[in-house]
Amino acid sequence: ELRSKNVSVWFFPEGTRGRFDDGPNLLPFKVGAFLLAYHAKVPVVPVVVMDIHNLYNKRRLWSSGGTLKIKILEPVPMADVREEDLKDIVNATRDRMLAELKKISPERIEN
Repeated sequence: ELRSKNVSVWFFPEGTRGRFDDGPNLLPFKVGAFLLAYHAKVPVVPVVVMDIHNLYNKRRLWSSGGTLKIKILEPVPMADVREEDLKDIVNATRDRMLAELKKISPERIEN
């Protein structure tokens, strides 16, 4: 159905927001988005958004402005994936995304 209707689906694979005091990080990924892509035989396109710690202010919610960096990584092909390989693909994708998250996120400042 995804392919026949040319539909894109956006997932947040952590399932919830992770809050880390020691810098940018990711929670373990849930497998749902990867299962959907596996069954549809469509690629997963990882999108990484920088750590927003410096743009977020607990008292005012958001700062007065700034730059938000977003990086789209190479798609993860799912056409020839075996089901028993899904867990490894999920973990490898998380590792790639975490490395990029750390690369594009600015050093945290206290606000």
